[in-house]
Amino acid sequence: MAVPAPGHGQDVFSTVPPVEPVWPPHLVRAPGWFGGLEGYGGILTLGATDTREAYAFLGGQGRLRYDYYELGGYFETSDHPQKSDQYRAFGGFIGAWLPYRGWVDFEIAAAVGARNYESDDVRYGPGGYDDSSPTLGFRLGVSDRTSSYSALAGRVGGQLVFTYDLNPADEPWQEDLERDGMPVTQSGTTRVGGWTLAIALVLGFDYGKAIKLNPAVSESPK
Repeated sequence: MAVPAPGHGQDVFSTVPPVEPVWPPHLVRAPGWFGGLEGYGGILTLGATDTREAYAFLGGQGRLRYDYYELGGYFETSDHPQKSDQYRAFGGFIGAWLPYRGWVDFEIAAAVGARNYESDDVRYGPGGYDDSSPTLGFRLGVSDRTSSYSALAGRVGGQLVFTYDLNPADEPWQEDLERDGMPVTQSGTTRVGGWTLAIALVLGFDYGKAIKLNPAVSESPK
């Protein structure tokens, strides 16, 4: 069967895949592979506990994304004011990644990990306390790349993270005081661990599939 020459009923560009437009915003058709490293910092509140109720923290995380799925890991540590406790945490997460062309990207993921609480308060003994607990968590995030047309680009976003300590501890304490010239001993227990709700700013970069710019279809309507 003869193949018609260009200009005789055959479109020479028929085998070229269409360029995906940027406008209007829409879920990316085939995101492909993306990998990234990010740093984050924020504040959290700790509930169902007898220790302090708020922490500042810093952390880092790595992600591997394919199409609408993501897999990653994290490590973070809290501030440590004098005569107060601190924590360190690490773990992994798996979930859904929803990248929108011409808008932002969303993520929703479940997490599993461990958290360690430490205090050097002498009321708990010469070494204070050191308690660890496995954790379960839930993460919601929103972010955006600095460029959709470059394979390597920065990423800016935020995340909201709920974490639950599966094995909180009750730490006994004792304190010797003096009242009206008489020695007095006070004692009790402190619940260490509980649940946390954190909000964080995320900054980093990722590497993945870039899109080709097509001015004819990528501009927003005037």
